[in-house]
Amino acid sequence: MPGSSLWLVPPPDSHLHQALQDLISTHIPSIFPHPPPLPFTPHLTLTSEVFSSHPHPQLWLDNLTLPPQEILAGLTISIRDVLIGSPLFRKLAMACSKNRELCGLVARCRVAGVEGVEEGEADEWVIARFGPHCSLMYSEVPVDEVEAKLHEVGEKVQYAKERYPDSKAASGGEIWLVPTYKAIEDWKPIAIRQLPEMKWEWLT
Repeated sequence: MPGSSLWLVPPPDSHLHQALQDLISTHIPSIFPHPPPLPFTPHLTLTSEVFSSHPHPQLWLDNLTLPPQEILAGLTISIRDVLIGSPLFRKLAMACSKNRELCGLVARCRVAGVEGVEEGEADEWVIARFGPHCSLMYSEVPVDEVEAKLHEVGEKVQYAKERYPDSKAASGGEIWLVPTYKAIEDWKPIAIRQLPEMKWEWLT
């Protein structure tokens, strides 16, 4: 994947994060063991293609202009139904609602992080190409094989949620700057910014 990426991550100590991590690390691999799915942290990608030559990435992320605090306080990531797609990174995911507050945050991130992108172009990209989701699996497994096991996936999702009774909602979150131009096993944050105002909800 070209450049770095900005991820929106549920609070790591929340039940919602832990339920998603169990799905990614344990439950989904039990359904699709071959080839073994690649591990990663639960997240919603705000934008990729972020230029990666920042000498001080934490300072850059801290200074990134975000929507006003009152807008961030209204930002809720609503996790919805299971989503199946062809690309490796969207093979199996949880779709998320595309609301005004999220789209505003994404547009700001693209203007600040993607070289040469201006406000109007960022808004057009959000409308035409941004499809918010939380991936559950990165895999080359054929789409028809994933579709054939969708019922099992649904059972695992419900099991993970029941194991963590407070997973239906979470307060707060983090923006991670991740060098996604590297190998997936090296997709670790090089800068983190807290978003204590925002919220998450799991509607399914």
